Amino acid sequence: MTRPRRPGEPGLPPAQQHVLEVVERLLADGHTFTELSIGRIADAAGMGRSTFYGHFPDKPALLVRLAGVVVGDALGLAREWVAAPAHTRAGLVDTLTELVAEHRRHVHLIRAVTEVAGYEPTVQAFWRAQIDGFAAVAQARLERDGTATGLEAETAATVLAWGTERAIALHVERRPDTDDPAFATALAGRIWSALGRD
Repeated sequence: MTRPRRPGEPGLPPAQQHVLEVVERLLADGHTFTELSIGRIADAAGMGRSTFYGHFPDKPALLVRLAGVVVGDALGLAREWVAAPAHTRAGLVDTLTELVAEHRRHVHLIRAVTEVAGYEPTVQAFWRAQIDGFAAVAQARLERDGTATGLEAETAATVLAWGTERAIALHVERRPDTDDPAFATALAGRIWSALGRD
């Protein structure tokens, strides 16, 4: 289950939400983000180019804007768990379950972000900022509570953030959703141990 958006939290305006749905549908149909032209996206969204450019100045900005809300929601869940004064292992399993479900819902868009981040500086900076932002929250927690890995807090947090992101991405790509509960439980166990919890 996805965490409901709280009142006042930023979302996408209706026109941009429509573009998000159109882009995800085109990606799901087998198109790569690179091969999708702005004209193709605008036509599929039923809007003129001038209207489209009023929302998104270029394709990297389009991808960052659309993914920003999706990824921001998902990573917000992780930040909330890490920052919680009394976080629990059961709560971590629930959080990871929601993260996996959110990744599945937007798998084509997230895949596009990680692919384009490999060669487009704007998207790369966006993606790194998202994961590194979560790592910073984890680092603060580890500096307070310590780790069981022997690593300094900054390194442990980086491994935790980027390792969790990659583990979820690979799981969603390779395994059916029926495996999600077992995966979330197993990953929670590894993270819990790394945090020095019994």
